[in-house]
Amino acid sequence: MAPGQHTLAVTMPGYQVEHRQLDVGREPLEMPAVILRAITGTLMLSSSPVGATILVNGKRIDKVTNAMLALAPGSYKITVEKDGKQGSSDIEIRNGEIKTLRILLEQ
Repeated sequence: MAPGQHTLAVTMPGYQVEHRQLDVGREPLEMPAVILRAITGTLMLSSSPVGATILVNGKRIDKVTNAMLALAPGSYKITVEKDGKQGSSDIEIRNGEIKTLRILLEQ
């Protein structure tokens, strides 16, 4: 690599791109660790009543309402269940967004 200012981009599928500015000289360059952040959005999920089991696209997760869920960008069907009652809603998650969803459980 030629001496001078350079920009390094570290990429991995499913993670945000991290950029670093480097000043390359004649000596070996030691670069600090790069921490990649997953591409996610946040869903703040609540239900009435609280304490409902949560299913994301039909798969039960290890949380109950009220909960904060980190989800990859995309479309989801969120279902909550408690005491024989159920409610569901479709939601779109985008990178970096925080969405709020409240689901009322019905027979």
